Amino acid sequence: MEVIPAVSFLDKEPVVVAKEEYEVYYHEDDEWGLNDVLENLADFDRMYYLDLNGIHNNKPQLDLIRKVSRRKEVWADMGARDIETITDAYIGGADRAVISTKTMHDLELLEEGTELSDKMIFSLDYEEGIVSPSEEIEDMSLDELVEEGLSAGIDMMVISNLSKDTFDLDLLPELSKIDCSVYIGGGIEKERHDLYSEHVDGIILGLEEAIRYLEMN
Repeated sequence: MEVIPAVSFLDKEPVVVAKEEYEVYYHEDDEWGLNDVLENLADFDRMYYLDLNGIHNNKPQLDLIRKVSRRKEVWADMGARDIETITDAYIGGADRAVISTKTMHDLELLEEGTELSDKMIFSLDYEEGIVSPSEEIEDMSLDELVEEGLSAGIDMMVISNLSKDTFDLDLLPELSKIDCSVYIGGGIEKERHDLYSEHVDGIILGLEEAIRYLEMN
């Protein structure tokens, strides 16, 4: 089972959530910038890249993804709301671009994305239900969205838990039946890695969790 670090960037700096706010990441009292993060995550083949400027404000940091993609394989969530943002991700060097329910307004974006590239990722984000600005998407079940993704030609999906709770293991038996690669993220407990590995291709860990994973392995 693959482990992938997820790194969030705000105003060109790697950040983590602290007390429900984004803060610059400190490791053992040292503030980490982009180079520190890339150097310390060198053992990982790829990064799940989260552009918070794009996700929250629809202003993706195109110069930043170019810097990151020169040094590491990147799966990029830039807050895609339209095909132009997805195109920009690939131009910036992303190996895979992410279409996420948390920013997509229309399911047609899935087909538009797969027409552009056969290496799209569909991220299904949930917190007591699917998270989306679209009422249609928000009202859909996980199974229904999986079918929409498969019908559009998506070959990789991420099930992302945005709540503070542990990832719901009850979801995993159904995920194992999905006919594409499946990764999970959010609330991943290290004690349950073996259980997760029975059902998914990989887990996505936040920056702090990824660093602890390296230190323990």
